Amino acid sequence: MELNPDIIAAFALLATHGIGRVAFARMRAAVDRVGRDLTWLLESSMQERLAVLGDPAAPEVLLPERCGERERRHAEDWARQLDLARIPVRLRGAPGYPRDLERFLGDAAPPFLCMLGDERWDAPRAGVVGARQAQARGLALARQCGAAFAEMGATVVSGGADGVDLAAHRGAVLEGGGTVVVLPQGILGYAPPRWLWEAVRNGRGLIVSEWLPTAPWSTAEAVTRNATISALSRAVCVIEPRKTGGSVRTARVAIAQGKPVFVEAAPGARSVADALMHGGARPLAGADGRVCVDALRAAVAQPPSGRGLQLDLPDRTDA
Repeated sequence: MELNPDIIAAFALLATHGIGRVAFARMRAAVDRVGRDLTWLLESSMQERLAVLGDPAAPEVLLPERCGERERRHAEDWARQLDLARIPVRLRGAPGYPRDLERFLGDAAPPFLCMLGDERWDAPRAGVVGARQAQARGLALARQCGAAFAEMGATVVSGGADGVDLAAHRGAVLEGGGTVVVLPQGILGYAPPRWLWEAVRNGRGLIVSEWLPTAPWSTAEAVTRNATISALSRAVCVIEPRKTGGSVRTARVAIAQGKPVFVEAAPGARSVADALMHGGARPLAGADGRVCVDALRAAVAQPPSGRGLQLDLPDRTDA
């Protein structure tokens, strides 16, 4: 079994304290400029890197102080486990990596994606996010959104959380469509519901993680994951957003990326939805209480046109 040395090097670097995705992007660009690769960066001495790269203060030159054998052993073990589980890893810039992430996130785009299932990047995609503890009406709207997008040939993107996320995923799958679950944790620690696992096995589901394979769930990962959902989607539906919830951040990012956002508040909780609509979001449901399918179809049919207004709203992820 021959493991990809670039993937091992990427894992080792990102497992090193103080190296985040922006620093990693700088390192990757630095070695690309001089015709080297990540494996060279990891295995060369500081003197070699200084001679080739030239900047004594650059993180890619000072690397030996932070990256050691422990990180490399972990990286090799992760790569081996993923290979045994038949979970491919797509490095940023390599074939199979969705270009929308680089377009909308820049240096903050995930350095890699671990992907289990059908890599469905050709079809248009639409995000559906919302409260974990949504009311019955909100869950029904999420299922309607999932089914509507499936009927129009769009893949549903969401975060796999209880409540709105899973209702939207399930609505898409039951209608015969496809769905993408963007995890806020490592892919090796995720146990999907049985119906979602069956969708993956049947070619209608994709589970994606931008985190090291055994990383646990955390608020920071959930916050970053929300931006990824938006970047992958042509339009975003937000159901029962809360002031401190991850779904409102997804909406903010989508509006800033110039993408159509549709929102539906829980009864008696209009303030966040009103703020989003002030920033350019539209109502998700019509007077009859059902999803405005024609508006969603028109939104998904058009690629994003530009950048919109960034709202001054809370940026926490408590729900």
